[in-house]
Amino acid sequence: MTKKIVKIASIFILVILIALIVTPYAFRGKLLEITKQEINNNINATVAFNKFSVRLFRDFPDFTVSISDFSIIGKDSFALDTLVYFKELTATVDIMSLFSGDSIGIKRICIDSPYLHAFVAADGSVNYDIFFESDSDSLEVDTTSSSFAMQLQDITIKNARVEYNDIPYNMYALFDDVDMNISGDFTDISTQIKTAISAQACTFKMDGISYLSHAEISIDADIDADFEAEKYTLRDNEMKINALELECNGWLQFEEDDMRMDFAFETKKTDFKHFLSLIPGVFMEGFEDISADGKLALNGNIRGLYSDSPELYPSFQLNLQVENGVFKYPDVPKSVDNIFLDLQINSPTEQLDNMTIDLKKLTVNFAENPFFASFFMKNPLSDPYMKAALKGNIDLHSIADFIPLEETTLTGGITTDISFEARMSDIEKENYDAITALGNVAIQDFSYVDTDFPEGIFISDLQSTFSPQFVYLESCKIKMGKSDVALSGRLENFIPYALANETVRGTLDLYAHFIDANELLGEESETVETDTISEAYEIITVPSNIDFELHTKIDRLLYDVYDIENIKGVVTVRNSTVSMENLQLNMLQGAMQMSGKYATPPEEKPVADFSLNITDFDIAQSFNTFTTIQALAPIIKHMQGAFSTNLSFYSNLEQDFMPTLSSINGSGKIETNSIVLQNSKLQTLIVDKLKQNDFKTIQAKNLNLFFEIINGNVVIHPFESNLNGTNALIEGKSGLDQSLDYKIALQIPREKMGSAANQLMSQFSTSAATKGIDLQNADFIDITMLIGGSITNPTITPVLGNTTSGVFNSVKNQAKQKLQAEQEKLQQEAQARVNAAKAKAEAEVAKRKQEAEAKAKAEVQKQTQQVQEKIDETKSEIKSKAKSQIRDALKR
Repeated sequence: MTKKIVKIASIFILVILIALIVTPYAFRGKLLEITKQEINNNINATVAFNKFSVRLFRDFPDFTVSISDFSIIGKDSFALDTLVYFKELTATVDIMSLFSGDSIGIKRICIDSPYLHAFVAADGSVNYDIFFESDSDSLEVDTTSSSFAMQLQDITIKNARVEYNDIPYNMYALFDDVDMNISGDFTDISTQIKTAISAQACTFKMDGISYLSHAEISIDADIDADFEAEKYTLRDNEMKINALELECNGWLQFEEDDMRMDFAFETKKTDFKHFLSLIPGVFMEGFEDISADGKLALNGNIRGLYSDSPELYPSFQLNLQVENGVFKYPDVPKSVDNIFLDLQINSPTEQLDNMTIDLKKLTVNFAENPFFASFFMKNPLSDPYMKAALKGNIDLHSIADFIPLEETTLTGGITTDISFEARMSDIEKENYDAITALGNVAIQDFSYVDTDFPEGIFISDLQSTFSPQFVYLESCKIKMGKSDVALSGRLENFIPYALANETVRGTLDLYAHFIDANELLGEESETVETDTISEAYEIITVPSNIDFELHTKIDRLLYDVYDIENIKGVVTVRNSTVSMENLQLNMLQGAMQMSGKYATPPEEKPVADFSLNITDFDIAQSFNTFTTIQALAPIIKHMQGAFSTNLSFYSNLEQDFMPTLSSINGSGKIETNSIVLQNSKLQTLIVDKLKQNDFKTIQAKNLNLFFEIINGNVVIHPFESNLNGTNALIEGKSGLDQSLDYKIALQIPREKMGSAANQLMSQFSTSAATKGIDLQNADFIDITMLIGGSITNPTITPVLGNTTSGVFNSVKNQAKQKLQAEQEKLQQEAQARVNAAKAKAEAEVAKRKQEAEAKAKAEVQKQTQQVQEKIDETKSEIKSKAKSQIRDALKR
């Protein structure tokens, strides 16, 4: 009996074990199908994951579901952009919910190494708008339709990276190495949520200013959650940014589409050193060894309603004061002291336009180098009023006395004294009498040398003055490594540019004896692969709000493989376009004059549209220098000599600034006194077919040919040449795929052929008899070479023509007619460009004249009004004096 019971029990346990092992796998298909269905029903993006697994014994009696290498990638313009990725997501599932048939209960979630990247493009489109749109008026959300039921008690996130990049607002945020744990009974109506969040590297930048740089942030907080009232109250908590500890209390409540809140915060400690840790570059290894003193007060609040419609904001206030701050690094002789800061930001109402920012003072003494700044702003949205001052005199050599500079050398002096006061409305109306913008910035004998740039940066002299109308750069002499640049000129409309992103106008003179762009940009190692190099390039977008005229003179410029000399001309930056008009330069043993533009239209590929006039460029050097020539005309590799050309072309540009070959369109004329072709496969075939060793080296003189480039394919119009004493007529085309399709009509003198004539006559005897050609008595043998195949594997088929010069002359006359037509076409196009440039110049002159007249008229009206006001004031004074005199007379 006992044995029977043991046997039955053993069988029962075995069945239970088998059931426990099999059950997760039995439901694996159901779980996978539900997961995919839930995802696809809710988002418009590409979802992928590598592995879906189910395990039982990890959280027995519940079981664990995990998804590995999960990613969400956008579509359309964000097709290559990863929005979400995580290494693994693990969920603990209530096993009994599988048998209910209604929903699957999830108790715990753990996400390992997630990456979230939110991106706002220049046009305002976002990569996270992936949820399908629904008609809120006709569809109601069914909260019971989900196949998952949350019974959550714990959420854990490990090693997360969250990145936000907003191009229109020039804002960037990064939270790296983030760990988070949130626990509580989320199934109750109310619960206490315990939250622990830490991020080891947080960065926040806006408008080029770094507010946080690799900061450490941690939050430990207890939150009372009332899910029914949707109210969350912050209780015991500790928040830390680097060494600065904050305490925050208050609550947040959701009201339909709005949020109501009441929070207050303040520092837990009043030591200045804790605030010092927020300054980028200060909180680093060795921070604890910095000695610091001074008092800190930091507090604020945010109270009220936040609403999208109507647009309402809670009131908020921030107060920050530092008194008598001082800090000193341990291994330097001097300190930074006399630090006083008084900043108040106050928005008392639900309208942000009532906000004021008041930096009453900021004073710092950098090792006996005083610095002062102040700033005030009100009405930031409607008509901003700003008042600011900046004054300081810093001996850069003394910086090493109060900040450790490892392997960095600084010398020179910077003097600044600037004051500014204006309303935006006065700036927009150019009411300069109501604007204060005065001061100067001077730099003398500045030098900066470090391990990253051992060649150093040197500014021997920089003098600039400010006024409401313009910034005048009297002189600026810079030397960077081997390169030297001298700048001078003036900028207009700079205040609206700085404050309202309007167009800044300017005229600058640039002179350089030598610029080594390779040194300045950093030369790539020869071992780096091409793909890696191309990734380092980034298309330079020409700003739409810059209107510069740059008068340029550069004696020598090195860029990539280009060695350019005697650059001289005018470069204009306007309307997202860089234009050049008759820019002259020397390179490749010749000269070039170029006119045209580089344009970066919004949401389109950059384009190049240029006309080039080249004189005596070396052919071999041109081939080795320009990759475009290598792609479009690879046979030039085997040529020697010099050429001149007039060329007009248009092309889209790729990431590395090289033309998109299939988009190149243009035309032009090539002239050369003499070129030599040798060692090409094409010549070897010609020699073999014609038995003419004379063609092993081909010399052509006085070439004059027209060509077209159509979508990257080169078309050579018929042209006449003399190849080693043999008259030739050449035409054809070559493709981007390296294909060849050419005809070379040769008129070979019989005496030139020697013994090869007999072999050739034997080869063409049948064809000659058919055409009635007497090869024996012919002075010339006309042969047309049909060239096909590709540049690497060409084919040649010789075809016999007439032995008289009739056909050859006929083709020659056709070529001359075509040549004349092309010359007329180019002349017409050139005249059209001249007319267009003239019309553009006249329109620009008319526009500037109209603007000047309008400005003059406004100034006259303004002066007239001032005179009238003065007259009225004088009349009033006269009347007042007259009345006074009459009263005095009556009294007498």
